Amino acid sequence: MLQEYLDQLLDVFSDGVCVTDAQGTVLFVNAMHEKLTGVPHASMVGHNIQEFVGGGVFDVILNPEILRTGKPMTRVQTLANGRRLVLEGYPIFDDGHAAAFCVTLIRDESRLQELQGKVAFQKELLEVFSKLSNAPKQASRMPEIVQSETMTRLHGKIRVLAQTDAPVLILGETGVGKDVLARRIHTESDRAEQPFIKVDCGSISPQLIETELFGYVGGTFSGANRNGKIGLIEAASKGTVFLDEIGELPIAMQTRLLRFLQDGEVLRVGATTPKKLDVRVIAATNRDLEKAVAEGEFRSDLYYRLKIAVLHIPPLRERHDDILPMARFFLDFYAH
Repeated sequence: MLQEYLDQLLDVFSDGVCVTDAQGTVLFVNAMHEKLTGVPHASMVGHNIQEFVGGGVFDVILNPEILRTGKPMTRVQTLANGRRLVLEGYPIFDDGHAAAFCVTLIRDESRLQELQGKVAFQKELLEVFSKLSNAPKQASRMPEIVQSETMTRLHGKIRVLAQTDAPVLILGETGVGKDVLARRIHTESDRAEQPFIKVDCGSISPQLIETELFGYVGGTFSGANRNGKIGLIEAASKGTVFLDEIGELPIAMQTRLLRFLQDGEVLRVGATTPKKLDVRVIAATNRDLEKAVAEGEFRSDLYYRLKIAVLHIPPLRERHDDILPMARFFLDFYAH
């Protein structure tokens, strides 16, 4: 009876499951395995697991070593789209105590990092709420053009986020004012007197973006300044760097940015020693980053690192209460 429902039972697991025989032939994968790896069920079952290493889909498989030693193993696998998966493999023995099958469980390491980041962020928020609740009441600093309930709540979040150092991801269509919100977070924070550096990731050529973001040491390449040059991230030291249109950042630069977010260090092009920096990162995009991750155009681990705190700005057509105040503001501005 249970055997009839085994596939359905395994499909409810939050881990991916892959079962192979002693020859490495894939006998079963569950729905989560397909979701995490991007490889359809029909493309795996009946095929040898080694085919997916040779084809560049996977960079690590556990089956041969587990079947040889009869011992469980754990490894980290990096997919072509940058997603990192934690693999745990276990042997299944036959009546003769030989390893006849291998069961591999996979978990998304990026999601684990996201959860860890969110836990740390929640602790920081609790401290901020405590600080704000005990502070003397201040007059509202809400912009006059903000009248809609949506934007009022959004600016309330900004006041709280400004008191943290967590990365912020601002989402919204072109023209909704993502850069305005980014600057407001900066000016409401303790970094207000420090630099606010805006970087338009979509307007810098791929050939220049590495040296623009991270700088270079003197003599690195022909035509370089002999004294070197600091990058835009380093120029924002103790302040904020605003990475606009981050969805346009090349994959190679996404890797370097992720390293900075993880370690707080930048390495200039041509340098051998990284430099520790204190810089808050705010990013913005009008792209659907989840779709970009699924299509391999954006690193999943960078996405999860950035989306700890997310602000979504709806377009003006969805917040009618802001239209008249905004019109009055600009009429008054240009009349004077």
